[in-house]
Amino acid sequence: MCNKTFETTHPKNSHNVIVEYDANLRLVNATYEDGEDVDITDVVKAHLQDDINHFASFQLS
Repeated sequence: MCNKTFETTHPKNSHNVIVEYDANLRLVNATYEDGEDVDITDVVKAHLQDDINHFASFQLS
């Protein structure tokens, strides 16, 4: 099964981030638009996971 992606804003530096998540709505990876990996701290991970849950809820409706 393929992972899905969407774009959101980094919770601390406001840069655009491409978030990748799996079929179970778990964060797989996050990169900036230039391909650089996002440093995933616990706080950033929690924010991105909330964004995944929010984004996916619209995809399922």
